[in-house]
Amino acid sequence: MRDSSSKNLSLRFQKTDALLTAISLAVWLLAFWSPLRDIFLQAFSRVDQGYILLVPLVTAYLAFLRRSRWRMVVGGGNFVGVILVIIGFVTSTYGFDRDHIVLWHAGPLIALLGILVSLLGFRFVSVFFPAILAAFTVVPVPGVIRQYLSQPMQSMATNVTSSILDLFGVPVIRIGNVLHIQDQAVAVGEACNGMRLMLPLALVIYAFVFAIPLKSWTRLLLILASVPVAIFCNTLRLVPTALAYGYFPSWATFVHDLGGWLMIPLAIWILLLLLRLAVWIDLPVGRWRLVGA
Repeated sequence: MRDSSSKNLSLRFQKTDALLTAISLAVWLLAFWSPLRDIFLQAFSRVDQGYILLVPLVTAYLAFLRRSRWRMVVGGGNFVGVILVIIGFVTSTYGFDRDHIVLWHAGPLIALLGILVSLLGFRFVSVFFPAILAAFTVVPVPGVIRQYLSQPMQSMATNVTSSILDLFGVPVIRIGNVLHIQDQAVAVGEACNGMRLMLPLALVIYAFVFAIPLKSWTRLLLILASVPVAIFCNTLRLVPTALAYGYFPSWATFVHDLGGWLMIPLAIWILLLLLRLAVWIDLPVGRWRLVGA
């Protein structure tokens, strides 16, 4: 009899928590509808921000992998979460008023974290930290940072592509960020400097390294390696694209688009090769070693 009543009480608490969570999330969505809408409008309208659409998938995937730890956090709410909700609201409002778009976008994420801490406690943060960190990447990279990084990368991509073409005896003249091949001007624009590859690649690699039991240094190394690997793959894309524009103009658009589709799979394959190489030379990349007979 006592077991039956305690079970009913537990079920009642679960229903109450679920209802409170649903109401909190609905209020959060209404309160931050404008910045959230702006984030996803950028994701759909701007090619360089398209990686944002991957963020909810990566976040959900990392949370799903840790679903067995959910019982460790249920029922441990903390009042500090309310403070985080207030900070998120103030941050977003201040960002909107002062035209600091990154703060306007980040505010809803801080408030959402506060809601979850209020309901589940700080234990939730430690258990689901990889998913929480991934969720914050939904905030678009500010234009100032993109411009600061894209200009030197654009110049480097042009220089490396020109050098490779020279190495293989292809007559090419470089003027700024424009390559002249067979009297055809091939502009290495912002779309081809590698920035578009780095962000989605880093996000995919982040999901990969937290999906398997790797040591912390291995995870950090793979995430950092995504930058030079992205640059390398972008160069592999630019060389045939430049040749196509110079010698086969009718195929140039196809080669350009095909290279764009192949860059991320190629980059991931290279990083997996690096991981396999580390295992082959017997570096301790995992948290435990599989022992065979």
